[in-house]
Amino acid sequence: MEVGQRLLALALPCLLVGIPDAAQRAPLLYRRVSVERILAAPQRYVGTLVLTSGRYEPVGEPRRFVEGIIVGPSGARLRVMGPVFDWIPQALSRVEMWGRVQHDHLGPYLEFFNGRSANQTDRRPYVMPPLIHGSTVTLVAKLRQVGSDPFVHWILETEDRRTVEVLVFPPEFQPLGGLIVEATGVVRSGGIPPVIAGLRIERIKVLPGPGPLPLGG
Repeated sequence: MEVGQRLLALALPCLLVGIPDAAQRAPLLYRRVSVERILAAPQRYVGTLVLTSGRYEPVGEPRRFVEGIIVGPSGARLRVMGPVFDWIPQALSRVEMWGRVQHDHLGPYLEFFNGRSANQTDRRPYVMPPLIHGSTVTLVAKLRQVGSDPFVHWILETEDRRTVEVLVFPPEFQPLGGLIVEATGVVRSGGIPPVIAGLRIERIKVLPGPGPLPLGG
């Protein structure tokens, strides 16, 4: 199965290269949970992947970082924050967002992975396939440049913040940091954590998204 396919819930063990066995067996499953339920029992949901809905109230107008409040039907307010992947919520619109429930000194919040407008039912979470050494997979991810000359590396960061090192690009492709791409290639083991594997990319295309970062970084 390819990551390019979007599924709302996946109860499939992800045999990932280079991460602990417990994580390899963990299913990627988004639970639909209301804002009210999260706030009523935050300790129950911390660390859980959830999909929740409400009215989005932004804090400021950042282009590449979501920061605001999801307001539930009863008026309950849950903070949400995280970098933009390929979708930017509109202020005061009804949305569905998915990510991981976290907790800090201010209380619980949703670590934003991605989302959709309330009526945009064709958008669902991207799912990473098993990364098995030697297999060919397709990933939807954001290109990021790490390091500096002469030790520049490129990584693919998936919607849920997992990272795969780019070992080879097709010769005609010009990478730019911040692009959302669909990359097909052969999995290779290894990588320094948090990188979970390497990918020799054979085909790559740019998808709609917020666009490259300034200076391509």
